[in-house]
Amino acid sequence: MLPAAVGLDDDGVADEMRLAVRESRRWAARQAELIAEADHRGLARELGFGSTCEWLAILSGEPVPVARRQVAVAEALAQMPATREAFAAGEVSEGKVRLLAEAQALAPGAVRP
Repeated sequence: MLPAAVGLDDDGVADEMRLAVRESRRWAARQAELIAEADHRGLARELGFGSTCEWLAILSGEPVPVARRQVAVAEALAQMPATREAFAAGEVSEGKVRLLAEAQALAPGAVRP
């Protein structure tokens, strides 16, 4: 169990926040990895969904456009090994990864992934 924030001193709050941000990024990277694998396997269709986006939207409760962006990022990471590694290590945010993936899609080869 995590310590209550109210019981932490200022340094403790800052330390816990840094840890939470890094772990959140790592979990987002893990989710992207799982989305890519589910898409690769055709898991959504096996489960009766029309697409990975539809399956992810139902599973996560996010709107379809959000799920679509998550699937696009997961797919793009396959072509961006350095970004994928940094994301998995919690060094970059999901927002930055999404921007890099969008740039990669618009100008393949122009972005050093």
